[in-house]
Amino acid sequence: MTRLLVVNQYYAPDLASSGQLLAELCEALAASGMEVHVVASQPSYTEGAAPAAEFEVLNSVNVHRVSVGGSVGRERMRTRAAGYVKFMFNAWNKARALARKLKPDTVLTLSNPPSVGLIGAQVSRMINARYVYVLYDIHPDVVIATGFTRVPAPAVWAWHKMNHYILKRADTVIVPGQAMVDTLVKNKGVPRDRVEVIPNWGRPEIGVAPKSEALRREIGVNEGELMLLYAGNIGIQQQLDPILDAAGELKNDGVKFIFLGDGARREELTQRAEREGLSNVSFLGYQPEERFRSILSSADACLVTLQP
Repeated sequence: MTRLLVVNQYYAPDLASSGQLLAELCEALAASGMEVHVVASQPSYTEGAAPAAEFEVLNSVNVHRVSVGGSVGRERMRTRAAGYVKFMFNAWNKARALARKLKPDTVLTLSNPPSVGLIGAQVSRMINARYVYVLYDIHPDVVIATGFTRVPAPAVWAWHKMNHYILKRADTVIVPGQAMVDTLVKNKGVPRDRVEVIPNWGRPEIGVAPKSEALRREIGVNEGELMLLYAGNIGIQQQLDPILDAAGELKNDGVKFIFLGDGARREELTQRAEREGLSNVSFLGYQPEERFRSILSSADACLVTLQP
């Protein structure tokens, strides 16, 4: 039986989209007959995340969880950084032990945190296994491009060196779109034949939840108001200020702006909305899947923003 060892900080039931997608992938691979082992952290994407078992089998996937020492949530960068460091240390020890015991044919990592590829590169080399790197964000490029924070030159240099090592060691690099292929080949020196495009998928089988007027009222949307929804990461790359600008222009025109999610800028944007008296703006945080689907279906329109 083919064995796969996966390392990523987030995995279901954590609410991070990368963890949810990873769970769907691992479950599909396990259903195909592969023996899948995942090293992940205790649920830590949101501050209210409930602890999970240190080891359990979820839909035929063997999930091994390590501690992040209580570093949970995404609003404070210092907390996230502490969680990354603790995860890296504990995940390295767990992955190394599992690799020696199980001798997996393939090691796969995502890029949560960006340094987790070091574990994949080293562990796969240690046991002479194939290494697959799933890359969703190219750091530190994306942080620098947003201009949100200044990254010291030595840190940028070290980050690029780390990326070069991970990309050089990977037998296959999987990215979600062609633009990332071009960047990796032209700017990072990755051979084209080692990069594969696998777009993220949807789940049409879950269907569309019915629109709920009762739910709209529950979250503060009055009868006759237009409900505009932003759902996702409230972070530095999303450029959400224009939505609050629009809310200010429309605060007396029967338009309600709902934010679902969390992230590094949630507290800042919440304070801005309060300071400017934007009573037509609500921040609700992450929601359980069924409730999220209902809110999504109950919106009149959804908003998507991103730094250019």
